[in-house]
Amino acid sequence: MPYASETSWTGLLSMIEDLDSIRARGPGAVAAMTDELGTETYLRYIENLEGAVPSTAENPLPVGIRSGDLIGQAQLIRLNQYAFEVTNSSGHAGFIEDGTEKMVARHPLQDAVDILEIRTKAEMDSVMTQIWKL
Repeated sequence: MPYASETSWTGLLSMIEDLDSIRARGPGAVAAMTDELGTETYLRYIENLEGAVPSTAENPLPVGIRSGDLIGQAQLIRLNQYAFEVTNSSGHAGFIEDGTEKMVARHPLQDAVDILEIRTKAEMDSVMTQIWKL
């Protein structure tokens, strides 16, 4: 029976510790920071997906899958001035993120979120994956 999957994560700029100093820079500063962090997360995710080095069980990143569908379905969506979403609606994005009984979980989106956490010194929400039978 075929399966479908989707992987996404929503980042909120309001979780960053120095939001007040960002607001002090002017009305466009929050939106600019949201765009910057969203773009950085999205590009890191794409980089993880198309890595040139095959992954191993010890080092599951980069994924190294050259699937046009997987990379083509990845999107960065700006929800508002404080929030963005990185999502992938490819039929196998969730399987790559969470793994299967025959393949180790690669976590390319979670890795992008973890890098953003380190950069912003804030605790972020986790990646959400849905896998369902068609």
